[in-house]
Amino acid sequence: MGSIIDYIECPNCKKEASDDLYYKTGEEYINCGNCGYHYSATIINRDKKLNELTDSDWKIIELKSPFGAYRIKTYNSVATECGSLEDEKQ
Repeated sequence: MGSIIDYIECPNCKKEASDDLYYKTGEEYINCGNCGYHYSATIINRDKKLNELTDSDWKIIELKSPFGAYRIKTYNSVATECGSLEDEKQ
């Protein structure tokens, strides 16, 4: 499955965020490494054709006011894990 990765202005902090759009399905993932903003639109019902999907076949998550962001880099490796913190407890 192909995707287009672009860098956009974060809707939350106005700094740079990544936008990953899967052009064949319309699924989209936006992540900001600066503030932790996250948006995802994912198809949850894969049994239907794309033109038959309704609103209930999508799972949309938007973390508008995150507590922060994290990035963990494994020592002596190129691997990193990034994510959002929803609240102080996390």
